[in-house]
Amino acid sequence: MDNQVSIEVFGTRDLAGCYSGGWGPARSQEETTWEVAEILSAMYGNLVKTSFRDIKETTDTVVKELIEKEGAPLPIIKMNGRVRVTGHLFVPILVSEIDSILAADNETTS
Repeated sequence: MDNQVSIEVFGTRDLAGCYSGGWGPARSQEETTWEVAEILSAMYGNLVKTSFRDIKETTDTVVKELIEKEGAPLPIIKMNGRVRVTGHLFVPILVSEIDSILAADNETTS
């Protein structure tokens, strides 16, 4: 691994209800994704790359199955190709996951 974490956020562009900072106006999952991406970029620089995928357009079979068969809550977040979080776009949870991935990468390259 090249010590980079690829984050794919699967959600909907038209679903409001994500709140930044706990209080404030509702934002779409896409808008919230880009706000979180800015925070993570400030923290990790180019070690983290974030993208948003609308579930209405995705061809990701793992994500489709999670939604259709298991009713997984949105957003669904994949990190380096693996589902790590569902139902939350919460910076402290993402930071914990990113740190775990980077630490594991450092162990395998040491």
